[in-house]
Amino acid sequence: MNPLLNIAIYQLVWFIAIIGGDGLVWLALTLIVGHFLLTPLPKTDLALLVLVLLIGIVVDGALRLNGFFIFVDDHFPIPLWLGSIWMALATLFNHSLAWLKSRLWLAALLGVTGGPAAYIAGGRLGAAEFSLSLPWSIAVLALVWGLLVPGLVWLSGKVVITGDRPLRRSSPTSN
Repeated sequence: MNPLLNIAIYQLVWFIAIIGGDGLVWLALTLIVGHFLLTPLPKTDLALLVLVLLIGIVVDGALRLNGFFIFVDDHFPIPLWLGSIWMALATLFNHSLAWLKSRLWLAALLGVTGGPAAYIAGGRLGAAEFSLSLPWSIAVLALVWGLLVPGLVWLSGKVVITGDRPLRRSSPTSN
């Protein structure tokens, strides 16, 4: 799958989920389905999506239950729109972020910076409120995501479905 298209789908899902909340979750899910029509690894990506979504529910659900943040469209354990972001995140690890599989320290650096940036941006756009001050919120998120991203990258290297092939067959090329 084209890495730029993969990251573009993720960014669109993130933006739609943050701005539209549960009201536009159907559009976010439509984009995720689009990923599965384009990926050469649909079964592997789906297995990873389920695992990452479950991890996301535990991580963000625990932070929510501990009062770290309050979400718009708040549902137990996490809002539907946030679940769609976790699903879209899962689609990155075998495609646009696959290069991190042999560079877990870079995955940790990406987590330390990208995790807090995404949550703070989402908060600034009105999707969540944090109970701690901004510096403490960034510190907590940096710690969580600095461990989480390399863990997810490692997991993506372990989740491989034998015989996985694209859902859509390529059209034969004429010589």
